[in-house]
Amino acid sequence: MNKKKALILGVVAFLLIAVATTGIILKLNHDKKMEELRIYNETYLVMDGVEYLRSSTKLDLSGQTITELEKLTELTSLKKLDLRDTGITTEQYDMLHVALPQCEILWSVPFQGGYCENTVKKLTVEKLSQEDLPAFAYLTSLTSVNADACRDYEVLFALMERYPQLEVSYTVTVAGTDYPHTQSELTITNPDVKELMTQLALFRHLENVTLEGTLPGNAELIKLKENFPNITFHWTFTVCSVETNTMAEFLDLSNLRVDLEELEAALPCFYNLKKVDMVKCGIDNEEMQALNDRHPGTKFVWTVVVCGVNIRTDTREFMPYKYGVKKVGSLYNLRYCRDIEVLDLGHKGVSDLSYLEFMPNIRFLLLLECN
Repeated sequence: MNKKKALILGVVAFLLIAVATTGIILKLNHDKKMEELRIYNETYLVMDGVEYLRSSTKLDLSGQTITELEKLTELTSLKKLDLRDTGITTEQYDMLHVALPQCEILWSVPFQGGYCENTVKKLTVEKLSQEDLPAFAYLTSLTSVNADACRDYEVLFALMERYPQLEVSYTVTVAGTDYPHTQSELTITNPDVKELMTQLALFRHLENVTLEGTLPGNAELIKLKENFPNITFHWTFTVCSVETNTMAEFLDLSNLRVDLEELEAALPCFYNLKKVDMVKCGIDNEEMQALNDRHPGTKFVWTVVVCGVNIRTDTREFMPYKYGVKKVGSLYNLRYCRDIEVLDLGHKGVSDLSYLEFMPNIRFLLLLECN
């Protein structure tokens, strides 16, 4: 019984030793495999079944279908990543760009139902919508946009405002002719004011517009002129049977029967009108002075009678003795001669000086032997 018991105990001990030994061997093998797996995972990234070195600084995945794109964020050593023609979205690009800020990513930007490489420098568009604008933020190499065939002007202006670094070219159609938007001068024959009201607003550098041929009435053209104060409009027209133009500084209506209503209706046509000669036009002093007061930027000239002598209201000096006046009569009308600088009333027994308050430019006043 003792021998049998000893034998059994010996077998049990052997088995225990064998199990322990096997466990140690299995653990060692497991640890070895785990270490090998750790080293493998630290060395390689497996994406869509393909191994990539984690130490890679450049990676070309162009044209491939990638389903595990987020794994690329683990390749922190990357300096250049080519993802062109992979169909990635802007959201996926944003994810990679944030995770790999030092990496240059080449990719195809979704644009107008297709794709545009983010390295493109020049782009031609025939149409443009508000939905297209965000894509331009991803075209980081883009310098110019040719939109000569595009007529989506509102969106084009939004594009230029949003991306001022871009050089955007487009054309504007006026009277059947296309002009670059940088045009500074235009000559338009037989103009349509309604069309001009819309189209001229599309130019960014327009300074001068010449209108010729059959023209609408001055009233329509004045509205055009007022609507575009930064543009100088040139056209020829007739005022009280006298032909003139918008740039005239002087208008001679002397010896004509002038219709004041017609004259004043035409005044907004002028840019630089300084003087209108209305000598012998048959309009009384009060009306002429009222005309001057209504239009302080323009001088209307006529003749008044002073001491029996006709003098122009734009005269700069008045000396009765030069006209052979021996006795000075009423000087009331001198109040209309507001340009006078020299006034010699000496030796004439003058006592009324009320007109002087209307002579802001007077420099010399001679009153020798007066009352």
